[in-house]
Amino acid sequence: ELLAPEGPLASFAGCPIRYVIRATNTYGFVLNRLYSPIFLRDGADRWIEMQLLKRPLLKATTPSWVSTLLEAELAALERLDIPCFGTHTDSCDLLTDTGAVQPNLFTLSALEQTRLHLSLFDEEDCDCQANLIRAIFLSFPSVAPHATEESPVAAESLDEASILPSEELLTVAQKLARDLIDSSLRHGSGAMTWIGFHYDQVIEGYHLRPLGFDLYGGTCGIALFLAALAWLTGETTYRNCALAALKPLGEQVCKSASFPIEERFSEMSIGGAAGLGSCLYALTHIGLWLDRPDFIQMATQLALLITPERVQADRLLDVVGGAAGALLSLLALYQVTANEEILQRAMLCGRYLLKQRVETESGARAWHNRDGIALTGFSHGAAGIAYALLQLFAVTHHQEFLNAACEGIDYERSVFVPEVGNWPDFREFKEAGSYMTSWCHGATGIGLARLGGLNVLDTPEVRCEIEVALETTLACGLPSVDNLCCGNFGRIEFLLASAQHLGRPDLLERAQMYASILVRRASQEGDFHLLANLPRQANNPGLYQGRAGIGYELLRLAFPERLPSLLLWEKQSFHRFPQEELRRCSPNDVK
Repeated sequence: ELLAPEGPLASFAGCPIRYVIRATNTYGFVLNRLYSPIFLRDGADRWIEMQLLKRPLLKATTPSWVSTLLEAELAALERLDIPCFGTHTDSCDLLTDTGAVQPNLFTLSALEQTRLHLSLFDEEDCDCQANLIRAIFLSFPSVAPHATEESPVAAESLDEASILPSEELLTVAQKLARDLIDSSLRHGSGAMTWIGFHYDQVIEGYHLRPLGFDLYGGTCGIALFLAALAWLTGETTYRNCALAALKPLGEQVCKSASFPIEERFSEMSIGGAAGLGSCLYALTHIGLWLDRPDFIQMATQLALLITPERVQADRLLDVVGGAAGALLSLLALYQVTANEEILQRAMLCGRYLLKQRVETESGARAWHNRDGIALTGFSHGAAGIAYALLQLFAVTHHQEFLNAACEGIDYERSVFVPEVGNWPDFREFKEAGSYMTSWCHGATGIGLARLGGLNVLDTPEVRCEIEVALETTLACGLPSVDNLCCGNFGRIEFLLASAQHLGRPDLLERAQMYASILVRRASQEGDFHLLANLPRQANNPGLYQGRAGIGYELLRLAFPERLPSLLLWEKQSFHRFPQEELRRCSPNDVK
C-alpha cells in the first residue's frame, strides 16, 4: 500500500527537504566564537577562526565537492547565518542557501531511498523502528516527570520480604541478557551494537544515539555482562554475543596502519568507566573468562595509548573519565600480564594525580574538578581518587601515594555532616546542603571506597566511616531508580562487598533481600526503572545505568565469590596468561 503509485508516499514527490551536513550546534559554536571582540577587530583573525570547520577534513581524503560545500558554509557564517543545505525529495542535486547547485551528489533521491528501504522492510524491521519511535517519545521532558512519582519502598517495610534463591536470580539475569540480545542491531560483519539514552547537559534532557565502546554505557559494558554469564553457565549463545559486541572495538584497534591507532582513539578520555581505561579493564576480564589471550593483547595495546601526553592533558582526574580510573584499570591488567610497562603507566597516572592536588579550606589537599570544586564521592570526587592511590600503593609500596590518599580522605572527613550521616554533594548545579546516597555521590560510594581500601588503610576512623555509610545506605530504603550508578543496585553492591570484606552474613542477606524485592517490583511494574526522570519503559542497555549492570549485579548475588566488584575495579582472582602466550597472539586474531 505504501509503495503503490497513488499511495501515501506519492504526495511527497517534489517536496523541499533539508540535508544536514553538520549538527546545527556546531555552527552555533563557531558563530558564538566569531561574536567575541578578539575576532571582530581583524578580518584575518576572523578568517582563521572560521577554519575550525576544516579541521575534521584534515585526517581523510575528501572528494572535490566537499570544498564547494565548505565555501558555502563559510559564506553563510560571514553573514552570521546558520548554513542551510537542501534538496527535493525526487532530486539527486544538493542546493545551497544561495541557490547554487551541486548536481548529482546523491546516488538515489530521498524518495527512491525510502521506496527501496520499504521494499526490504519486514516485521522485525517494523518492530525495531516502532521501538525507536517509542523510545524517542519516552525521552521527551514532558514525559519525564511521571518517572519520579513512584513511591519508594521505605527501609522499615523491608524486613519481612522473602529472599529469592540463586537460581531465580540467575534466571532473571538470563532474561535481561536475552532482552539485550533481542534489542541489538546487527551489522553485516556479525557485529552487534545498541541504541541507548544519552543525557545531554546542554539541553538538560536525553536523546538516543548508538553506543560507544566504553564500559559505563557502551558496548564493552554489555560484552562484560554477557561474557560473565557465558563463563558461569557455559552457554555458547552468550559467548558469541559477547564477542559480537566487542567486534567493532576489535576492528577499530586492528585497522590499517595508515590510520594510526592513536588517532582512532583520540576522542576518548583515559578514564576507567568512560574512557580508554574502561575498555582495557573490560577486555582484561573478558579475555580471562572466555580464555582469549588475544583480548589481553588488545588491552595491552590500548594501555600503551595512555601516554604521558594524554595523562598531562587530563582535566577530569576522577575514576570515571580521568587518571584515577585509568590507574585502576591498568592495575587490573598488570595483575594478569606482569608487564612492567603497564605498571609504569599506572605510576605515571598516580604521580600526575599528586601534582594536581590543591589546598582546601581544611588545609588538606584534594582535587578540583573542571569547575574548580573539590568534590566528594566515588565517581568524580576525592573518595574514588584516594581509593585508586591506595591500590597503587598496595602494588608499588611508594609512600607518596599512601600519603596523598590519606590527605584526600582527610579532606572528605573535614566536610562530613554527622547530623545527616553523609557527605555533601558540592556539584555546581546542586543546591547547598544537597546529599545523595548512591555509588556515584554520597555515603554509599564513599563507604565502598573506604571498604575497598581496607587492604591498605585499616584504621578505627575508616571503620567508623564504613559503619556510618552502611547505616545511611540502609536507612535510604529502595527508591524508584534501580541502576548501578545512581540507584538501588549500586547500594546493593555496597552491602554485598561489605558482607565479603567485613565477614557480615547479615549484610549479604540484606543485599539478597533488596534484590528480591526489586525483581518482584520489576515483575509487577513491567520492568526495572533504569533512568531518573524517565519512565520505567525507557529501556537503556548499558552497564552503569542500564540492563547490563543490573544483570551483572544479579550474577554477583547468585555467585558472590566468583565475580569481581566492577564498582571497585576489582581484579579477577584466577590465572595469569604467560608472557610467551601473549607474545604469540596478534590483535588481528580478534574475531
